[in-house]
Amino acid sequence: MQTKILTALGACVALSSCAAYAEPANIPAFTAMSEPKLDGIDVREGDGAYGWDDKTQSLVWYGDLRDTGALQAALKMTLPAGASASWRLSIRGLNPDSANGQNFILTTKGTGTGAEQTVDFGTVNITKPGFYRIALEGVEKSGATFGDIKTLVLDGPAAATIVSKQGFNLTHWRGQTSVHLTYQLPKEETVTAFYNEVTAQTNPSSSYYCAIGFGGGYFGMQVTSPVQRRVIFSVWDNATEGMSRDKVEEKDRSGLLAKGDKVFAGGFGGEGTGGHSHLKFDWNTGEKQRFLVTVKPDGDASIFAGYFYRNDLKKWTLISAWRRPRTEAKLTGFYSFIEDFAHNAQATRRASFGNAWVRTADGKWSEPLTARFTRTAGKEPVRRDWEAGTDKDQFWMQIGGYIDRNTEYGDLFTREKSNRPPTDLELPPLPDKMPPMAPEVTLAPALKLLAQNNGAEAIQSARALAAVPGASPEVKAMALDIERLGAPEPKSYLSPANVSAASKSAFLSDLAWTSAQVGYGRPTRNRALTENSGDFPLLRTEEKVYEKGIFAHAKSRIVFDLGGKWKRFSALGGLQRGGNSVVFVVKGDGKELYRSPLVQGEDTRELQVNVSGVKTLELITEDGGDGIGTDWSVWFDPKLTR
Repeated sequence: MQTKILTALGACVALSSCAAYAEPANIPAFTAMSEPKLDGIDVREGDGAYGWDDKTQSLVWYGDLRDTGALQAALKMTLPAGASASWRLSIRGLNPDSANGQNFILTTKGTGTGAEQTVDFGTVNITKPGFYRIALEGVEKSGATFGDIKTLVLDGPAAATIVSKQGFNLTHWRGQTSVHLTYQLPKEETVTAFYNEVTAQTNPSSSYYCAIGFGGGYFGMQVTSPVQRRVIFSVWDNATEGMSRDKVEEKDRSGLLAKGDKVFAGGFGGEGTGGHSHLKFDWNTGEKQRFLVTVKPDGDASIFAGYFYRNDLKKWTLISAWRRPRTEAKLTGFYSFIEDFAHNAQATRRASFGNAWVRTADGKWSEPLTARFTRTAGKEPVRRDWEAGTDKDQFWMQIGGYIDRNTEYGDLFTREKSNRPPTDLELPPLPDKMPPMAPEVTLAPALKLLAQNNGAEAIQSARALAAVPGASPEVKAMALDIERLGAPEPKSYLSPANVSAASKSAFLSDLAWTSAQVGYGRPTRNRALTENSGDFPLLRTEEKVYEKGIFAHAKSRIVFDLGGKWKRFSALGGLQRGGNSVVFVVKGDGKELYRSPLVQGEDTRELQVNVSGVKTLELITEDGGDGIGTDWSVWFDPKLTR
């Protein structure tokens, strides 16, 4: 491997003074990865990279340099006036197949002006095209951070195709291309069951290995964080709404018929709507996992059930069963896929999908031996690091790694026969009728109005629904919650520092914050933000509804002025129902007073923090090390006492 170390002389020289080409390629900082910790640097969608204070973290771009020749590198960034910093930029070839194993290391330093400036790293000579990793490292700094990074600027002949928007990702989406294998089914046959096996060879966070996709839903396994895995089964509503399940009428919703032990069931939106269920289960990388989906008629509806074989228990278990309205009782569109649902696209995801079988209405099993490869990238994809193939009786797929592959859209693959149909299908029985509707479902019209900020109408609707003969105590209790949430918010809030000394306690969710930043959406008081949690606006864990709380999607920072007038802060740190994983941090006057261990899923942490004499209180939530997807952190019952 060729390695060259260069130092830029005359740091902070304007790029235009030494660029030979009039139109450089501007690659936004928000397209970069934070490494090694996925969110160790605050990379903000559509903006840039901020708050970078850790020299062990790097800001990394990946892309395809399709041309050779001189490549000049620079940064557009901002440093506070008078602050100084130095940086290292490495440019390293990734693709051994094309022998582009070049490795350049550039260094520079500069002093801030308080305004955006351009820092030049110098020029290297690219002799081999291919994928490159461009990593920005912080070396030394006099201030709090290494600066706010806006843009990586590449110029010269080697950057020519980037200018025409080829080779590098220039959008906020940092996920990988999803890949699929669609299996050929028996023609003119009614299929009543799909069976498949999946073995994951890699396990980066935010990976979804789907064993059975079908015309009504999907079933597979996920890595949701470094310490949490799930088995997930979802069934689409019979509706055309794409984003919010609140807008789907009850007659069009898939209803939960049954679920297995310790399985969470709810709804989903954002990419269509439907019923969602998952089991937190630490399936093993490298171990075969087995999945089965069945369908049977129920009047003009159909019941779709997802079964998962527990290797640890050596038996089949029910994940969930859903009644989908106005649906013919047959399975269609059998496929598998691999998906990156966060933004660690540099990781490699690989799994084998083998021994797939389909059962027809006459009870006969047959093996689909041929599958067609597809992907989500457009006609001219930025990257081509996907691949599929066969290994004896197994199909396999792989994405990521930034190494060119040669699998084309529409390629057909044929595996060998296994001759091993599933013969051990001792399945848990399903109930004959739907269970009683949950309070959320019963009060869906009122909750829909509440989510649309029609508070007065929501209250009126909730009162009417709670007054219906036979309404359960749970429905009546939730109706009172809707009345509370539907009341108009105060026009202004009192600062904690200005609360009367006669008040011995106060909820922070009823007081003013001096500033607030969240990872997505906006912070809310005493209610969840339905736009990004996908749930109803009630603050709740898996088991309980809370009247008081601050909903702040991680990574978040909420700041309060206490004025040194309070002694203790208490709260329950947890996740809005269905959330992923976060860490709760409390700071007083810049000093860390509390840090929780990782909080995930149904976990909660009780906080009792001494804030005597503290003037500035910061409530911070960090991601769980796996990105901010579904990190719906909530400070439940956040209370100050004197």
